[in-house]
Amino acid sequence: MILVLLLIIPFIGGIICWQISYFNVVLSRFISLLSMISITYISLQLFIDFNNRTFNPDEWQLEFSIPWITKLGIDFHLATDGLSIIMILTTSILGIISILCSWEIIKKYKGLFLLNLLWIIGSSLGIFLSADMFLFFVFWEMILFPIYFIIIKWGNYYSIKDTIFIANRFFIYAQFSSLLMFLSIIKLVMLHYNQTGDLTFNYAILLKTDMNYIQECLVMSGFFLACVVKMPIVPFHGWLPKIHNNTPIYASVDLVGIIIKTSSYALIKFCIPFCPNISIKFAYIIRYIGIFTIIYGALMSFRQKNIKKFISYASISHMGLILIAIFTRSMIVYQGLIIQLISVSFSTSALFIIFEQIYDRIHTHNINKMYGLWNSINYIPGFCLFFLMANLGIPGTGNFIGEFLILIGTFQFYPIISCICSFSLILTTIYSLFVMHKVFYGLNKNKRLLKNMSIREAIILILLVILLLSLGIYPQFILDTNHISVYNSQYYI
Repeated sequence: MILVLLLIIPFIGGIICWQISYFNVVLSRFISLLSMISITYISLQLFIDFNNRTFNPDEWQLEFSIPWITKLGIDFHLATDGLSIIMILTTSILGIISILCSWEIIKKYKGLFLLNLLWIIGSSLGIFLSADMFLFFVFWEMILFPIYFIIIKWGNYYSIKDTIFIANRFFIYAQFSSLLMFLSIIKLVMLHYNQTGDLTFNYAILLKTDMNYIQECLVMSGFFLACVVKMPIVPFHGWLPKIHNNTPIYASVDLVGIIIKTSSYALIKFCIPFCPNISIKFAYIIRYIGIFTIIYGALMSFRQKNIKKFISYASISHMGLILIAIFTRSMIVYQGLIIQLISVSFSTSALFIIFEQIYDRIHTHNINKMYGLWNSINYIPGFCLFFLMANLGIPGTGNFIGEFLILIGTFQFYPIISCICSFSLILTTIYSLFVMHKVFYGLNKNKRLLKNMSIREAIILILLVILLLSLGIYPQFILDTNHISVYNSQYYI
């Protein structure tokens, strides 16, 4: 029942916050925060329990299943392994940060906002917990609706008309890619039914389905396209910078830290295990797509005058490295991949938070209007320097561990690709220093001192600093959990 509780808390908590906000807005905020703290506590207990007990690699750590649509072989089936527990814990931490970020920013419809935010968290947890492919797709689709409403209702930074257009474009784009995934799931289920006479959507059972070359291509195409659109990977990246530019900070944290992570999880958990042969055959093409994404994202970052678009393209560049890692199929790379996913979620979210704090003081996202802020605003420049350095992977941070393991593991099999990816780190260093200089040094265009960082703002950034340093100094607790769970898939070589 503990797995069901992980889903009940955000969904029911969101409804409670929505209704209570009509009577007491402050209370609804605390209920939402308490809900996320409860989820974090439960996921932390699952994480500790997983590392303190011995499990059969062919079995789930925890499992909950009841019949749902029995005539179609669909069950309400939840299960956890090491990978899903890590993703759940990371999501719950980012959920707390999202709520703290929105604590004073949201002025209207606070309860409705908390409903949407908690439902985003609940849907993402459902994706990580689902052991039934139909249930997985339900949560995969469900997560789009609260994101859409948050963009429409609270994302009008510049033009309401433009925001609505961008939100509609994103929704249609995501829905079309999801349709391809649904067709792949149906194809997989029908193949298994024709072979065994057993109609089921059970993940573990469908893994045993035999497919020929053409069938694997069809199944993989749907999963792959649906995932790379949401990651996003070039040339399916166009929606991300525009969405970030027209959404408030808490939506950006959700997109970078939660939504993108679900796509990577789907590639690791479903795409490769279902289609191992085709994944190997086309991996070299996908790796070159990843290289192009890395370089393209880094170069596009230089051209941006809007700081949120700058961070968006930097995030796209990181996704290229993550895509390469996913399709390298090495134990070392896999370990680095998970740490990199977590670290990028934290560091990129922190950069969005910092520049939103700056926006709150100078009311612009234009980099050219941010000169000389170092002496005008306390502590924020130091935090920004740390997270920019973390973003480029300095030792002592989780980003360094993730990139180091990915590059070392990739070099073992594909030295040229590893060298090209290493070169991209130089581009990352250049654009990070460029932004630091542009924003904090030079002629001070803000002659007056800006308001100091609040305790709430400081707590958010200090928490992210601690998390990144913990991953960088002692990543073993993540590596151990990954090592146990990896044997339950066909991922590694």
